[in-house]
Amino acid sequence: CERSIVFRIRDSALTLIDEPAGSRFEVAKVNGRAIWSATSASIEDLSGTINGGTFEFAAKLGREEGQPTYEAEARVRSLTLDAGLHELSYLVPVTAGAAETVDGRINLELAVKGTGFTLDQLKNTLQGHGTIRVEPINLDGSYFLREVEPFGRLPRAERIGAAHSSFSIAQGRITSDDLTIRAAGLPIVFSGYTDFDGNIDYRTNAELIKKRLPRGAKSLLGE
Repeated sequence: CERSIVFRIRDSALTLIDEPAGSRFEVAKVNGRAIWSATSASIEDLSGTINGGTFEFAAKLGREEGQPTYEAEARVRSLTLDAGLHELSYLVPVTAGAAETVDGRINLELAVKGTGFTLDQLKNTLQGHGTIRVEPINLDGSYFLREVEPFGRLPRAERIGAAHSSFSIAQGRITSDDLTIRAAGLPIVFSGYTDFDGNIDYRTNAELIKKRLPRGAKSLLGE
């Protein structure tokens, strides 16, 4: 019979600082349970508060077939965005190059799995799916705004918008068919991908934009 060790975490707190990215996470009221054995390790449930919001997390590491396998699920609610959260541009690429302070809150659901000994192996095998919503988003300075403004400069008040998307992860890419940005009261819908090397390839999705416009705006667009 394989022996295992059970760990319990109760009302713990820690601060996570990513100096290269300039991100800081204050994690508190952490409670959870983890199990370790010779062939696997798992976090059965972990929950707490993070930067003004809440999180739930579960993960498993398997070593039964020689090559490690990873699975994880996470749910975040009302996380206050911190200055320097550059990782957000992988999931919401229109924030790339944006103002240092996004001043918003994020809701995220994510499930992923992968295999490999190295980070490169994990990136190539990682698969998953999820949803994300960020509101508001300060688009000042973003590459997205630079591309849009030649067609009509947005007033500064309209540079604060919202974004939501469902996405999938496979073949080293994070892909979305319905990345929706609300700016100036209108939905702008994109389809495309961001890869793990930071390359971004998104195009506006005209059909989805038409579906989300009010009836009057559709008639005007048709004319």
